[in-house]
Amino acid sequence: MNWNRFLMQFMVFFSIYLGSTLLRVDFERRQLKTPNFIIKVYVIFECLSFVIYIPYTVLFTIQQVQVYVTNPVAKYANLLTLVMRLVIMYVYTLTLPRRDREIRQWFESILNIQSSYFDRLRDLPKNTGHRKWLYVNGCLTFVHLTTVVVDIQRSVFRRQYQKAIQLYPLLGMLGVQHLFMLQHASLLCYLRECLSQIHYQMLANYQDPKLSLIYSQLRQKIMQLNEIYSPSILCILLCLIISNSMVGYAIFMIFLVPRLNIHRYDYLFGDSFYLCVLLHMYLYFMICEWVMTSLKETQSILYEHINSGSEEVEEEIKKVSLSCCIYTAEINIFGMVPINLRALFSIIAQTVLYTTFLIQTEMENYRIKAN
Repeated sequence: MNWNRFLMQFMVFFSIYLGSTLLRVDFERRQLKTPNFIIKVYVIFECLSFVIYIPYTVLFTIQQVQVYVTNPVAKYANLLTLVMRLVIMYVYTLTLPRRDREIRQWFESILNIQSSYFDRLRDLPKNTGHRKWLYVNGCLTFVHLTTVVVDIQRSVFRRQYQKAIQLYPLLGMLGVQHLFMLQHASLLCYLRECLSQIHYQMLANYQDPKLSLIYSQLRQKIMQLNEIYSPSILCILLCLIISNSMVGYAIFMIFLVPRLNIHRYDYLFGDSFYLCVLLHMYLYFMICEWVMTSLKETQSILYEHINSGSEEVEEEIKKVSLSCCIYTAEINIFGMVPINLRALFSIIAQTVLYTTFLIQTEMENYRIKAN
């Protein structure tokens, strides 16, 4: 079975299901397909439903939470969490036309590179060790969102309409977080496979006059992905920091007050399947780290050929050096925030700090009430 084709088809149909993109990719024919009218109507309807319905659900949830949360700091943190969900859904919806247009241009260019260059290197090996983690991320996404949808349907059947209303913005936030991390990681892994072919090409001393041009174009494609996904990934990371802090606070409250009704915090994380998004976030940062490592390794093996004494190779290395100066090898957000393991540990540290602060204020609130 062609796992590349299976993965891309899964991504395409899952993206259409969530209304995140109108693009369809045919990797066998190296071309993009135009979706039919029904798919366009569905995607537009999905976006409009988020734009119209989520503000109401957020306002309704805020009113309900004010009854349960007594900690003033936690109230503001909860308000910020819900507002971030509103922001992330509006960013996702309003950037859809521009995002699809830019991704279409990106795919047209990369498919042209694939057909004109890499299709000639079918005999060369390539690094595919990341694919199993993409499959894991896809399973995490599908399982997590399916459980939330089932919870919403169960609440509707039981006529627990308030709970269903509270879970709807959670579903939208989780869908955007999962899917954008999965899409971005899939495209980065595809570029990593292309880089690995260049790496093995150089190890086999297979010279090609287009080598420096192709390497430069791959670095450029990474920069273009940074520009395309920066708004969405920035909102996702901010939302994860705030949401995870509130989740940590809610877990503490559940252990602190055993008789507390745990379902009052369903709007925050749903159930224990929330661990899926945390694991997905870790694997996403790991994949970004692997891609950056592959870039550096490929660059190092290219520079090793300088000592070969070949004037043609030296000319190629000069071109590669120029491309390295023009196109950065870093996966980042708006050219400022890198997406790597260091950034992940910083996010974890900030989350723990905010959670600790919420817990301290809660304990102080209990002490004041006790006195």
